[in-house]
Amino acid sequence: MGALGLAVLSMGPAQATVILEGSDAIGLHSGAPGAPGADAYRNQVWKAIGGADLRPIAFIGDSLSGKIFPAGTHAGATFSSVAAAKAAAGAAGLGGYVALYFQALSGCCTENDSLITAAGAATDVGAYLTAGGTVMIGNYTGGSAWDFAVGAGGNGNKHVQGVGGGQTGGSGCSDGEKVSADGLLNGFTQPPVIGCWTHQA
Repeated sequence: MGALGLAVLSMGPAQATVILEGSDAIGLHSGAPGAPGADAYRNQVWKAIGGADLRPIAFIGDSLSGKIFPAGTHAGATFSSVAAAKAAAGAAGLGGYVALYFQALSGCCTENDSLITAAGAATDVGAYLTAGGTVMIGNYTGGSAWDFAVGAGGNGNKHVQGVGGGQTGGSGCSDGEKVSADGLLNGFTQPPVIGCWTHQA
């Protein structure tokens, strides 16, 4: 699972939330044999971003084996694209979801820019954020395709430490798995030190 770097940005008049996840714990490791820490983290993420809102979470990315939304976590569904998620919600469009989670490229190592560069995807996600939506980007490494949501002005990469990141000092791939006080208040638990992988953003 490696270092679980989460950065939360609040933006816009409707208080949209963009979560930059420096990990592929959900899209690659959860549901895999011998990964109870990843499963616990996944479940805590769904609880944190879903809250008491009964709308489902849209998981957008590759088709995955394993249970991304097991019983007892927030309701959700998986989609191959923003367009598919929008169509499945009918008249509500993306507003039918409490949050959108974008899986890292093939589950691992960098954000999946193709999910947001697909025709109409950035426009639809931008409108969803303007209305106060929550977006989480798995294994964010500063890809400029996400600048419209992150507000980095083309410089998101310079704030990333790890693979492909613009910060100096090596991968910096472990912070000891420290969960902030705010994270603990939002239902996350302090895991033991897990270790690190050089591909963690």
